[in-house]
Amino acid sequence: MAYKELIKSLAPVRSYAKDFFVYGFKSRTDFRQKSPRSYDNEKRRLESWLSPYMTFQQDSRKKNMFLSMDCRTLAHNPLYRLFETKSFTTMDLLLHFFLLDILSDEESLPLPELWNRLVTQYPVVDKAGNIPDESTVRKKCKEYTELGFLNKEKRGRHVVYSMAKDPIDLSAWELPILFGSEVCPLGVLGFFMLQRLRGNSFPLSFKHHYIFGALDMEIMDTVLQSIREKRKIRLKMFSGAETGAVYPWKLCVSTQSGRQYLLGVIHHRPLFFRLDHIASVQMESGYETFPLTDLQMQDILSHLWGTSGGKIHQLYHVEVYFQVNPQEKFILQRLEREKRCGTVTREGPELYKYEVQVYDPLEMIPWFRTFIGRIVSLHSDHPRLEKRFQADLEALFQLYGQ
Repeated sequence: MAYKELIKSLAPVRSYAKDFFVYGFKSRTDFRQKSPRSYDNEKRRLESWLSPYMTFQQDSRKKNMFLSMDCRTLAHNPLYRLFETKSFTTMDLLLHFFLLDILSDEESLPLPELWNRLVTQYPVVDKAGNIPDESTVRKKCKEYTELGFLNKEKRGRHVVYSMAKDPIDLSAWELPILFGSEVCPLGVLGFFMLQRLRGNSFPLSFKHHYIFGALDMEIMDTVLQSIREKRKIRLKMFSGAETGAVYPWKLCVSTQSGRQYLLGVIHHRPLFFRLDHIASVQMESGYETFPLTDLQMQDILSHLWGTSGGKIHQLYHVEVYFQVNPQEKFILQRLEREKRCGTVTREGPELYKYEVQVYDPLEMIPWFRTFIGRIVSLHSDHPRLEKRFQADLEALFQLYGQ
């Protein structure tokens, strides 16, 4: 099959984009599970879409591709370009412009008259010389009604179509849309809204810009639809593993790493799934009752430090004392800002106590390490937390010869 830049499905390109840019620095020889021809085609597509940001590193035997960009200079997430690459036929293109032109005069037309005007007043003929029949126009009108381009109304025995009105003046919302398009889930929607405004002003820049969430927005859209419609889903992971029926409950985004997670329930156990690990989502039948109540789910969330969860049925108490000098107010500010589900109380002139109850205290160890030198004591009823932290300290002392 001849190479084409446009694509029918985002899934293959999403997989290659992750291999090239997220899991990183791979060469052609690293793609043994893919045919050389498929590799070349996908690589050419990515180069045509992201060429300003693609670079490579050459060693004696191979060339490794990767992305390189300065987030402070980006007007938009460059990976949104992938959502503008869907393939279309000649007839799709002709029907798009001609149907909207016919209905642009604020006129409502039944399908037979709409089709008659189309074939008699417009050169709607594809490369093979075919003229669309009425059923083709009906399918296109149905598609555009679902997309919100057209309104559908029943008048007597006829169904009439008209252009959908846009009551919102987006120009007054340009700055919020610009911000939301770069930081919010499904930000690609804001990206397409901004194209309608045709503005050239980009007053925002980002020190930390988590752009790779764009690759998972198609998965996110399906997950959000299943949550809204109260339907179970099955997940297929890039590793090849497949889940049983998942009851989706909420999407969570890490402000620390930018990673996006689905919080769902399998067999009455809450679990987190990383969206960038999900290859596809299959929607299944609906449900009337969620396995756990909202109060139960909120209570579980209130005792999670990260996304591990550990044994959800058992909480562990953690108590840490910090020594903070009066001149080091920034340490106290850090504790207050990063305490998550814990509490900070003053126990003395330079002594502060941090307390928390979580399901998996081992997740907190990397955070505790950032306070080494200021931790006076650490206690927990978790059997391994203190031993693990002490082992880290001993490894640190051995490394630096103390």
